[in-house]
Amino acid sequence: MDIQLLTIISTLAGTMIGSGITMGGIILNNHFFTKQEKIKRKRALLDELRDLCFRTEKLFIEAIDGNYPIHEFSFSSLEETKSRIVAIIIMDFEESLYDTYSEFADAITTLQTSIEEFHALYVANPSLDDPLIKSKREENTKLNNELLINIVTFIRKIKKVSEKL
Repeated sequence: MDIQLLTIISTLAGTMIGSGITMGGIILNNHFFTKQEKIKRKRALLDELRDLCFRTEKLFIEAIDGNYPIHEFSFSSLEETKSRIVAIIIMDFEESLYDTYSEFADAITTLQTSIEEFHALYVANPSLDDPLIKSKREENTKLNNELLINIVTFIRKIKKVSEKL
């Protein structure tokens, strides 16, 4: 009778150990998939950051080129874009992207202010031949080139962060 009890206990113990190993495998697999999902999410956010950079540049090119009636132009979409960029950085990438974004944001603000000054000048005197307006337009082009450098730097940083995932 002791041998039968020992056999039953051994069988039960073996089954429990076997189940434990299987459960451990499930836990490991779930952990792996969770980690992979986090990486996919972060890469999607980094792609979104890159796209937001390009959207920002497009808005500034439109503002400088005057592809709109000047009295209808607005930077409201830029404010939404900057808010989204900041939200992504703060929630997921603060340590690795904030400094580079800070320089990018400063370039955005400088160019935005300059374009708003151009608009005010142009509304007061709608002549592209006016020397002050010409000068401001040249300044905007120069500031846009500086913004492009900041965008490239920021996108390179985004790429590095993505590669480390």
